[in-house]
Amino acid sequence: MENEIRATEAFLEKYRENGFSSAETIAREIAEELNIPRNFPSIRNNRKKKLFDYEGDDESGSQTPQSQFKTDFFFVLVDQALQSVRERFQQTHDVAAVFSFLFNQKSLFQAYKDNTLLLKCQNFHNKMGDIDPFEMEMELKRFIHLVLENDEKLKTAIHFLNYINSKCLQEVYPNVAIALRVLLTCPVTAATAERSFSKTYQKFPSLNNDARSAVFSSHAFNRK
Repeated sequence: MENEIRATEAFLEKYRENGFSSAETIAREIAEELNIPRNFPSIRNNRKKKLFDYEGDDESGSQTPQSQFKTDFFFVLVDQALQSVRERFQQTHDVAAVFSFLFNQKSLFQAYKDNTLLLKCQNFHNKMGDIDPFEMEMELKRFIHLVLENDEKLKTAIHFLNYINSKCLQEVYPNVAIALRVLLTCPVTAATAERSFSKTYQKFPSLNNDARSAVFSSHAFNRK
């Protein structure tokens, strides 16, 4: 996900510098097909009255309609898109810094192989609280063996939690279950700027409304 966001940011930065001419060409072709004027409307120059001799001339009226459109609309639109992508990248980076080792089977195995499980559990505890990092490390080491035995069924975080719930293993892996619930109910920001929660929690029948409220209020990631 981070690579895709970086690539989008790089594309928008390049498009801001070099994309106006291609966008203008496409717009002119569309206008021609629709049989509408292809020229930028002329802009009335509102000259500012000078009150003192030392005031310089207002140069805003010297812009062509094309350059003014580029400045007032094109740059503004692309800059807004860039800002949105950068905010998304920061949110994704913040979440990944805490939860990345629980994302899927590969990341969990890698943390175990690198002997960094305890470090990641401590990082999770420092950020979110509510878990014992040492107990969580031991639970994950046992859980990894369970994942290996069910390789085809347990691929991602939602598979992990669904399996724990379906087998009633919450008391066997209490810290892991809490961490997975927090990960899968992290608040996200939609493209419309509306805040919502991950839809994956809808798949957990054991996570009732009271439990969801407790998780959301205690672990709203971006409030930390």
